[in-house]
Amino acid sequence: MYCHDPKLANKFSERLWSKDDCNFIPHYFAGDDIVIPPRIIICNEDINDWFKKLNPQPYFLLNLSTDYLKEATLFENILEFVMSESESKRLARDRVLKYKQDGHEIKYFEFKYN
Repeated sequence: MYCHDPKLANKFSERLWSKDDCNFIPHYFAGDDIVIPPRIIICNEDINDWFKKLNPQPYFLLNLSTDYLKEATLFENILEFVMSESESKRLARDRVLKYKQDGHEIKYFEFKYN
């Protein structure tokens, strides 16, 4: 998971640990000492630095930033959430164009929260 905002990354981390003792979701921040192979890594730094250290390497990237990630080519899949407000959509369109220019196949899925 990439999030350039450290406060948001910490909040996301707290939520993953906030389940009861048996239902928490183990994860690390990039740069932490890794005890067991992580399933979730939260990164707000250079993706290239930590990606090379991981074995196995991550299957997909959850991008919680509004930035286009040039490191997208490191991952088989990238997942992004786009909110319904126009600015979020505009930024997402810009990222999609760049992903397409880099040769990525784009698939769209609509999720509605009630």
